[in-house]
Amino acid sequence: MTTPPRPIPLLEQFDFAYKRLAAVRWVNQELLHHGTEIALVRAPYRARQLRRASG
Repeated sequence: MTTPPRPIPLLEQFDFAYKRLAAVRWVNQELLHHGTEIALVRAPYRARQLRRASG
């Protein structure tokens, strides 16, 4: 006969939720950071292309 699984203590539940929230926040921060890098690299390139097209 197997024993039923023990209930997860409330503190462990909060710890798991905090770790999950921290991971989601980190991924969001990385996406914003890399998106900003791409925008900063593309802006001068786009300006150069517009100058060439209008000149």
